[in-house]
Amino acid sequence: PALLNQIKGASLVLCTGPLEADWLPTLLTRAGNPQVKPGSPGYMAAAEFVRMMAVPTAVDPTAKEHAHSSGHPHIQTDPRNIRAVAVQLGRRLARLDQANAPYYAERTQAFLARLDEAIKRGQVQAAPLKGIKVVAQHDNLNYLWAWLGVEQVGTVEAVPGQAPPPAHLTRVV
Repeated sequence: PALLNQIKGASLVLCTGPLEADWLPTLLTRAGNPQVKPGSPGYMAAAEFVRMMAVPTAVDPTAKEHAHSSGHPHIQTDPRNIRAVAVQLGRRLARLDQANAPYYAERTQAFLARLDEAIKRGQVQAAPLKGIKVVAQHDNLNYLWAWLGVEQVGTVEAVPGQAPPPAHLTRVV
């Protein structure tokens, strides 16, 4: 209910995109705010501005595996994706609040400068990890691995949120 009330008065709804596909459309409909409906300037799905990874070509409804029908939604684990979204967010805010457009442009540029420095530091610090192979607990760091040049060779969870069966763990080992 609190989120519904916030959306009713919002000028902008910013979401990842794929993560909210199950519940956000209903909430937006119930809020009845035409300013933030999909397709309007007041609705922004961050995933639209990055290259999605692991987009399935077909979804098997009988599969027991965890599947994101639009691809892996954890885009925030690669800071270059954060950069791409920040640029678009700055533009969107300037469009929605034209009187303050110069402020949004300035703040976006300041953020990007800090982020670019952090990305450079991260790349230098993570350089020794390039080429290593990892087994992840959950299959959610694909963007991070791609950024760092790390290869995920397995996943402990056969089905997300469930203890892995011994046979699966044996295969992973």
